[in-house]
This record gives sequence, C-alpha cells and structure tokens, in this order.
Amino acid sequence: MSRGRVLGGCAWFLGALALLQTLYLRAVPPTPRPPPRRAPRGVLDASGAFRVFRDVLGAPPGWARAPRPELVLATHGSPGRAAAALGGSWGGPLALAVFGVPREGLEELLAILGGPCRSLRSRLRLHVVLGAAGPPPKIPEAPRAPRSAGGCRGALARLAAADPPSYSLGVPYPGNLLRNVAWEGAAGGGPAGGPPPKFGERFVLMVDADVVPSPGLREGFLELLRDGGLDARLLFVLPAFEVRAGLRPPASKPELLRLWGAGDARPFYGTLCPRCQAPTDFGRWRTLPPAPRPRVAYEAPWRDPWEPFFVAPARGVPPFDERFLQYGFNRISQACELHVAGFRFAVLDGAFVTHRGFKEPGGFHGGREAELGHNRRLFRGFREELRRRYPGSPRRC
Repeated sequence: MSRGRVLGGCAWFLGALALLQTLYLRAVPPTPRPPPRRAPRGVLDASGAFRVFRDVLGAPPGWARAPRPELVLATHGSPGRAAAALGGSWGGPLALAVFGVPREGLEELLAILGGPCRSLRSRLRLHVVLGAAGPPPKIPEAPRAPRSAGGCRGALARLAAADPPSYSLGVPYPGNLLRNVAWEGAAGGGPAGGPPPKFGERFVLMVDADVVPSPGLREGFLELLRDGGLDARLLFVLPAFEVRAGLRPPASKPELLRLWGAGDARPFYGTLCPRCQAPTDFGRWRTLPPAPRPRVAYEAPWRDPWEPFFVAPARGVPPFDERFLQYGFNRISQACELHVAGFRFAVLDGAFVTHRGFKEPGGFHGGREAELGHNRRLFRGFREELRRRYPGSPRRC
C-alpha cells in the first residue's frame, strides 16, 4: 500500500472522528449555569423607617419543625457586637438580628459567615435590619478565607474589636424591633402569634449581644423541662451580673460568687439603676444551697421598673413595643406587659447571665438623658394602653 493511501485513510478516519464528536456534543445538554444570587427582599417595619431582611444566608434545614423541646438563644446587635455573640460558647441554635450599621461591618460579618465561620450556619438564622431607604445587604458570592491566623473565632474577635458603640451610629438604634425579629426567627414565627404557651416545644432566651449565658444553661434547662410539673404561664428569670472588663465570664455559680466577693462582679445595673434588677432578690439567690443544674428556686413578684432576662415559651408571649428606640424603657415595657397579661416570674438557681464590663454612670453617650426623657413619656402612654388591651386583668404597672 502506498504512503499516500495510508495518509489519506488516516485523514478520513480523523475527520469522521471529529464529526462524531461534534454530533455528540450537540446532543449533550449544556451544563446549566448556577442562577445569579438574588438580592434578599426586605419588608418594611410598622413605622416605615426600617426594612427587615430575613434569613439572608438561608434558613437551616428543619428549623421550622420542633420534634423535641429546644432552647434557642435569640440576640441582637450591631455587626461587631453580633460577632462577639457568635464567638461565644453557646452550642445550640441561634437566632440573630443584626442592625446593619456600619455597612462595612455588616459586609465583613457576612463574609466571615461565608468563609471561616461557615459551620455556624447549620444552627443560625440571621436577619438584618437596615434603614428603609438603604440598599439590601450584599451577600458574598463565594467564601472568603480568614485574613490571618485564628480561624472563625479570630475573625469574629477582630470584627468585635473594631465595633463602634450602638448609640453612636448616627441612626436611632431600634432595639425592640431587633428583639422581635430575633424572637421571630427563634420561634419560627412571630412572638405574639400562635396558640397559648405550653411546655414541651420551643423556648427562647432573649439577651442583648453583650450578655453571655452561663455554660451548660441550655442542657440544664432542657433537663428541667423533662422533669415536668411546670406552669405554662411561668417565665424563668436568669439573675444578671456585670463582670469587670478583661475578665473571662464565670463558668459556674461558685466562680461567680468568688468574683462577686472580690469586687470583680456585681448585680447588673447595680450602680446605674438598682431598682431595675432588685426584684430578682440577689441576696436570697446568693445564699441558696449549691444546685448541680438549673432549678426553679423561688417566684419573684413583679415590681416597677424590673427588666429581667428570662427564658419564655416561643409562642404566646407579648412582643416588645417597637416604638421605643435608642435608650430607655425598651425591656421594662415588655416586662410590665407580661405582668399585666398574667405571667409570673420564677428565678432559676444554677444558671445566670453576665454582661461584659461594668456599667458606669459616665460611660454613656451624650444624648442618653434626652432619649430617656422621651421614652419615659412614651412609657406613660404605653401603660394607659395596657388598661384597654387587658380590660379584665386585675394587675397594673
């Protein structure tokens, strides 16, 4: 066979092979491109001043179902304070409402949750609240690596260290709106919705982002629920303390008592507003015999102006009044309504919450007194509204 005939046969074979490849590629459907990430759609709040963006990172699978009792930590804050809360020791489900100011902090937090802290998303519902006229939060398209050593906790700690005070943001901080949004995320619905509260389902611990639950609280409270015999109108108060800045939050009541005795811890708001926490009866709590796990120690009658931190059923609890902005009467108003609505307060032993740093009279922003005066006038009208809202209640506040 001549060399030309061999080369011609090879050319024919290669041409046929190329034709078959072209026909095959035309028959195979093209690989679909992932759809572009849509900007989350927000919903205006009742005032029209803020827009709420829910589940900006997607809801964890199965969150809406409650096959067994659960305690969800609900919290709120600016991006840096939210980062500090996410870097804590809480190992259960979290519902977080972030006020997206400053904007750079919000973008950094979302990038961290898409990168080094991506594992948190399996137990986190993240909602964002922004000014009504602002653009929606920008969700990173791809995970971002941590900027330096330290992984997830290091990235969160850096963001927390750069956080400005919540009351110096140039925008009124909508604390009660954020609390309601976080509670709604924890409950899988609104805090005011649903049937009357009952035991055996989901409970919420609502705290500010700079307030830390004691270790083992979730597990101990769920064990308390399993013991049964509790009233559905009972709210579980956690004694609140301040711990000197720079110290690690105490891991147990004996450690807390040692810090208290040394002057490194004290009841929350002990120098600013002792009456705001006095009904907890810290003296009585201090002398209780040691408890290996959380237990109901005693009931505490409501007194004005109490603002306790407490665990409550996720459904059937009156929401926070969102008209209270910035500083003053935001949590007091809800505790007042809870009292009028017929709820009772039981103080837990073997569990507590701590605030990072002492609250000092000179540590507040310049507009505090004006905000306090405005909210005090608002609170007087709020109490009159409660008379009409609960006409059959013998309780007043």
